[in-house]
Amino acid sequence: MPESRLSTEYRKLMRWYPRQWRLANEQAMLGTLLDQAESEGRQEATAAERSAIARGGIVQRFGLPVRGQRLRLVPLTAGLLLSVFYAAFIIWAPYTSYPGSLGPFANPSVVTCALLVLAFVAALLVRGQLASVLALTAALVEVVIGVLVSMHPALGPNPWEGPSPSIVILFAGIAILGGASFKQGWMMTAGTLVVLAAVATALVVSFVQAALGTFSPVSSLITAGIAVAICAAIAIFTVGRRRSRRTRRSGDPVGSVEG
Repeated sequence: MPESRLSTEYRKLMRWYPRQWRLANEQAMLGTLLDQAESEGRQEATAAERSAIARGGIVQRFGLPVRGQRLRLVPLTAGLLLSVFYAAFIIWAPYTSYPGSLGPFANPSVVTCALLVLAFVAALLVRGQLASVLALTAALVEVVIGVLVSMHPALGPNPWEGPSPSIVILFAGIAILGGASFKQGWMMTAGTLVVLAAVATALVVSFVQAALGTFSPVSSLITAGIAVAICAAIAIFTVGRRRSRRTRRSGDPVGSVEG
């Protein structure tokens, strides 16, 4: 029998979803939508249904992180934009050569930029642990680069044209925020404020050093502090993953009682 006009409309709306999802779930979802429309005496989809179906389809098609992970896209988007800007306009120097340069780039922080871009793509498409691993790896790489930059004047006559402490903190902080799993908005806000405060501190230290014309070990201490923060973030991430796995294995006692 030919489908009703409402069924045809719902099927067209469900094209927002990927084909594999539709093959497995389209009939069940269509039945639910038709039952709801019949109970309300409607012959067309509501605006709220159209919006909800479109949002759900985009989430399924592009693999946006599930609940508890979507906040990760905020710092990773910032990391993507910062990485593109920094690589294209700050360290892109194809016709010059600096101590510590990497190919056409003035310093090796381009590796951090690449990792943050990959983390953003992974967060959109993979919907798994890969985005966290790439983001935390980017943080570690940037801290190692910052340590090498701060130590290089003592190792050789030519200092690196490497990232400043403020850039190291900014990249590392964004990467840590992107690698962590935040289930509460206030945690993301607190982490962002910590990163901004650390960047502001590093900028003040740099200005003071430039005004005094002397080298201070403060930059190295700040970099070491970021390294400790990254290790703590990795530890928290690992413990959180293990606890979530144990919870899934043991089951939800509350849910089992209610069931």
